[in-house]
Amino acid sequence: MVNPRQAQELLTAVTYVGRRGRGRRLMALFACTYYAALRPAEAVGLRVQDCHLPTEGWGRLTIDGSRPEVNTQWTDTGNAHVERGLKHRGR
Repeated sequence: MVNPRQAQELLTAVTYVGRRGRGRRLMALFACTYYAALRPAEAVGLRVQDCHLPTEGWGRLTIDGSRPEVNTQWTDTGNAHVERGLKHRGR
């Protein structure tokens, strides 16, 4: 189990990974999994219009799908991510 201090240290550390903004994207991914309890594929599937974030306090994320990563040879489109519904929930 990760405590809040460890989570903050992780979020700070991943900002130093890679080039061209990769660390910021990883920080967003891990922040969504920790603070909003999202599965990684649900966090990858988030769009800007799904995020309702006030200037202060907690916001709201509207999750209506996930984008799991699969091998490109197993998709019809050749894309690494496929659009899926949420596990055990309707749209």
